[in-house]
Amino acid sequence: RARLDEMAAEYGMELQLHDARRKERLLIMVSKQGHCLNDLLFRVHSGQLHAEVAAIVSNHNDYAGLAASYGIPFHHLPVTADTKAEQ
Repeated sequence: RARLDEMAAEYGMELQLHDARRKERLLIMVSKQGHCLNDLLFRVHSGQLHAEVAAIVSNHNDYAGLAASYGIPFHHLPVTADTKAEQ
């Protein structure tokens, strides 16, 4: 590690090492278009993407059923005229 830190400093780089065996936790945010959500869920489920989906958040309820079918918590955050600035 010390030698890697030296090399990084020599080239003005920042070095971070991560345990590749550990799954990253993801929060997926989706709106009306679900093709990317479907792709991410498929890749996680099939093992192509080494990650765990912690939750799905959307301003539409359209994908609550899809999230439930994968056993993933779904959070609906509707956008209204009153909440649009906050979101």
